[in-house]
Amino acid sequence: MAKCPVCGKGEITQKKGKTGIFYACTKYPDCKFISNKKPIAQKCTECDSTYLLDESTPDEKRYICPNTECKTVY
Repeated sequence: MAKCPVCGKGEITQKKGKTGIFYACTKYPDCKFISNKKPIAQKCTECDSTYLLDESTPDEKRYICPNTECKTVY
């Protein structure tokens, strides 16, 4: 997948937990990055976040900024 947006050293990998699929850094426990939405290696044009989160549905492609103050939708 892509480089971890938090530590920049690990890779983001898909994992399966008790409640379903999630994404985490391969450098865990040193890096605590985790997301229930797939991270996309694309910068936010509004706040310069280094990644976006995939909220796509079968009918619509949709990415959102993970920054709680921004939440720009693409």
